[in-house]
Amino acid sequence: MMFITNFKSESVSLVSRFSSIMGAMLSRESLSIGNESTKNESTKSTAPHDDRISSCDFCSKVVSVFSTPYDELCKIDLGRFSDAITLECPHSKSLRKVKFKYLTDGVEHWCEDGTLDILSPLYSDAVSLNKICSCDATGLTTFKYSTAGRCELVDLANEPRSNGKTRLIDNRWIDVDFIQSWHDRCQREHGKDCDNYVVEGLESYQPDWLIDTVRGCLIPYRPGDAPRRYLTLSYVWGQTPSFQALKSNIGQLQEVGVLLSGPIARQIPKTIRDAIQITRRLGETFIWVDSLCIVQDDAVTRGKTLRQMHLIYLSSVVTIIAEHGQNARQGIRGIKGLSKRRLHQQTRFDIANDTGKVLIFKTDKQRRTSRVLENPHDYHMRMWTYQEYLFSKRRLIFGSGPVAWMCNKAKWLEDEHSHPGGAQPEKPFRNPMNNIMRSRVPSLLDLGYIVSLFSGRAITHPTDVLFSFSGIQSMLQEQKFPDGLLYGLPEFYFDIALTWIPNANGVVRRRLPIDSTEHVLLDKLPSWSWIGWKGSVDFIPDNEFESRGPHWAEAFGFTAPVTEWFALESPKSEYRRAINSRWHEFRTSNSSSLSKGWSREKFSLSSWKAKASRTGTQIQLPPKSLRKYIYSHVSEPDYFFWYPVPVPPRTVAREFLQTQYLYCKTSRAFLHQRPGRTRHTALWDENGLGIGTMCYGTNIEPKQEPRKLELVAVVKGWFARTMMSHEIMKWARNNNDLKWWKDQESQKLDCYFVLSIEWENDVAYRKAVGWVVAEEWDKNAEPIELILG
Repeated sequence: MMFITNFKSESVSLVSRFSSIMGAMLSRESLSIGNESTKNESTKSTAPHDDRISSCDFCSKVVSVFSTPYDELCKIDLGRFSDAITLECPHSKSLRKVKFKYLTDGVEHWCEDGTLDILSPLYSDAVSLNKICSCDATGLTTFKYSTAGRCELVDLANEPRSNGKTRLIDNRWIDVDFIQSWHDRCQREHGKDCDNYVVEGLESYQPDWLIDTVRGCLIPYRPGDAPRRYLTLSYVWGQTPSFQALKSNIGQLQEVGVLLSGPIARQIPKTIRDAIQITRRLGETFIWVDSLCIVQDDAVTRGKTLRQMHLIYLSSVVTIIAEHGQNARQGIRGIKGLSKRRLHQQTRFDIANDTGKVLIFKTDKQRRTSRVLENPHDYHMRMWTYQEYLFSKRRLIFGSGPVAWMCNKAKWLEDEHSHPGGAQPEKPFRNPMNNIMRSRVPSLLDLGYIVSLFSGRAITHPTDVLFSFSGIQSMLQEQKFPDGLLYGLPEFYFDIALTWIPNANGVVRRRLPIDSTEHVLLDKLPSWSWIGWKGSVDFIPDNEFESRGPHWAEAFGFTAPVTEWFALESPKSEYRRAINSRWHEFRTSNSSSLSKGWSREKFSLSSWKAKASRTGTQIQLPPKSLRKYIYSHVSEPDYFFWYPVPVPPRTVAREFLQTQYLYCKTSRAFLHQRPGRTRHTALWDENGLGIGTMCYGTNIEPKQEPRKLELVAVVKGWFARTMMSHEIMKWARNNNDLKWWKDQESQKLDCYFVLSIEWENDVAYRKAVGWVVAEEWDKNAEPIELILG
């Protein structure tokens, strides 16, 4: 049998940086710049730079590397470390204080042995000072590569067209006027490019309540009121008690000054109070904060507001992001006269005075503005903050490093110059939601990208997972899945979506209510949905529909439903709502008419190859039977699909009732699971024949005897080993001959996608997902009526 060995690959900056550095190191002789001719060739640049040449050769070389174009690699040898620290130059004293760390394990090391180089990698502005020596921390002779980390050039004269793009900042206090200039400049220069870039044509939304930062109270929004510009706050609540708006105090919170001073103001967490004052300093009046602008004990209005979270943040002028701090009492550090000073540090490296420059070393922590950490209390590991961050069109980020601004047209950092029209180009921030919403085609691949980043995050109350996803779910219903989503699964592809699979990069475990270790009747955590599980998940790519996707060790396609699914409010419910899973109707349709936005052309390998080359995507294994036509949609013209599906106009999402039980009539079989320690195990029939695979969210502990599993069929399709890259290229080259493809067709095995289940009080619960060869399943299966909880 075949097993999945790897899933989606993720780009990891550290690995990329390691590869760049090691690649440069291994080709030192060819990349080293030891003479003038090589240096001129490697560092030629059209970017303006300071023409001053230092009397110190070491410092001149250091400054010159910052002239390297983005699309070129430059590595300059700086000579022996022992020589560099004895020269009569400020860099000598600075060099003695530099903390070099081994690239492999991060262990700090200092010695006078070895040679130095400074490296500007290809397609990166991360210049690094590095050291190669022949000893390690234990004193053993070896070959070690260590780095002082990323360094940036500071022009002390603040010349606008200098290669020194970094600026010195106050380590304790933030320059509020400087960050306000970002706000003003974006409004003035970017305008609608940043107002509407996440979702086009979105009408501005007005929340029910806003904080008036001038009057110091809540104000309601009523029909007929003029629209108000407002900011939003995104932060971590944490475990500490937090003052909230309730039915009992909502009247009092509308009294002028109540949020600025007095007993209520003293109960408001510091992060919120700081955000109120920052709003005023930015020249704005109103801000929306969830704990005060949602009446927390009003279930009806709270549910409505949570479903509109995407609109609240999309309509906000700016989102203040309190990235640093694990609870709301942390405050936003570094605002003089308002909050405690921050603990930021710029490690200064002085070089020759006649250069007019210095170096600044930056750690990964100081550079971080949106890195996902492992700490479950970190801002970027919380479910609630995910949609807030995702839907914010302008972000003012207060983290552990320099303050950052992100919008559609630029990314600005407090410790970097941004010169309009100058040498330093603006760095646009690309919101992944923008790319996903650009395409109107309902795609499980797009949904899977969002879900995989959300599902692995932490939440205090497990039963709040659906609430924390509700804004995203509403947006998806409005823009891509008008048939609705049921607990995060689109009804249009419902039986396919039931086969969601654990991501290879994380452990997936069942979520349980925090006050119970047993299933309860309505705990809002259905086992059949990824929402009922803790850990990162993916949807299986459907090669019968999409021509793009991740490269997995196996390829899959979905071909036919095996049952009709119904949604139930409880196991005893007499009313069963039919789930509108319609993908198969369009897969099997022979109609030549196309709905608006779709076009078709005759399939050819050359056309497919051209599209893949243009978009940089990898050619995937095609459907089991090649189709005569391929289809493209106007919203995604560079990709094609194997059949068209409805793409209705954007509408305001109607509310879909979320019920956590399913009913169907399907088939069941009992098969044996072979012992093993991996998350993917073989399935065997009574005769010991391997006929399928199960995929679990955790490693399986080996058993003395194979364990019998109860499996139920969900949807029909096929699976096959994925072609290796050389096989794909061979196939793509055969533009006029499909014989090779016909030979591969036999390797796609028809199968049933199945769920492993366990029973409790006549309700079945999902344990794992798998696939079984169709011919063997039909030999072993029997009919069953199923209620899935």
